[in-house]
Amino acid sequence: MVGGTKDESAIFLAPDNAVWNRTLTDADLHKRVEPIAGSATDPVLAYYSCCKPAANAAERLITATTASNFGVRSILLAERKAERAKAPVWMYDFAWETPAFDGKLKSCHSVEVPFVFDSLKVIGERHQKSGAQAVADKVSKTWATFARTGKADWAPYTADKRTTMVFNDDSRAVDDPDKDIRPLWSKVATT
Repeated sequence: MVGGTKDESAIFLAPDNAVWNRTLTDADLHKRVEPIAGSATDPVLAYYSCCKPAANAAERLITATTASNFGVRSILLAERKAERAKAPVWMYDFAWETPAFDGKLKSCHSVEVPFVFDSLKVIGERHQKSGAQAVADKVSKTWATFARTGKADWAPYTADKRTTMVFNDDSRAVDDPDKDIRPLWSKVATT
């Protein structure tokens, strides 16, 4: 099973005042993405401006750095494991967002851990919102089933379909959820 959280980078960027306070400018966003994306910077930023029109520059930075540092590497790992065909691969994206800190942490790195272990009671009230236990039930059952059987309850990841379980209030399997930006990040990551 391969995957991560939708906004992995949010917690790593939290100490940055311009990101935390959502005051990052588009010019600053460009300066921060350019060392990561290189010649693909303008197409990457154009994509996130188009597909996330309500997101501010700080939120687009979180999305871009999550995709470049975590998302594309998970995709490449899943592709390579699936290509070897020694065992099925299941891909997931944990997209549930914590309401803590006015939602600024979004679906950050490690936010899924209490869902995996069904331990929401220990994370505190500010991380709670309606429907969280139902997500925890789904996620913990998925991990337990996978540990026990080596299988998940959605289609395995393959290069042609790229089926990914998106865990959220309305968890569902989606084919190739990153199809519009994945090729660009894959090219950046492998060059």
